[in-house]
Amino acid sequence: MIAPTFLPATQLAAEDPRLLQQLIAEPQVMDQTSALQQQIMQELSPQFQEALAQVVQEEGITLLLRSESVIVASPENNLTAKVIDRLNQNTRVATEQ
Repeated sequence: MIAPTFLPATQLAAEDPRLLQQLIAEPQVMDQTSALQQQIMQELSPQFQEALAQVVQEEGITLLLRSESVIVASPENNLTAKVIDRLNQNTRVATEQ
């Protein structure tokens, strides 16, 4: 097996100036992506909370824990799929009106 060879960024940029432009632009793209993700989460948060509340009420749940707080649980106790389905239903209904 041949070990990969890593060249310094300056040497790569000297060989192909487009690589330097990509290296400079990459953090900016990541920042824009992060900002977009935060915006989407802020916009969906109230809808998510509503969907979660609906599922909790329908399932008669009296205690809801984050998965990080649980040591052992049966997979059917995971509400993620139900909440996502409800969120999708609620969002679909809202966009059709």
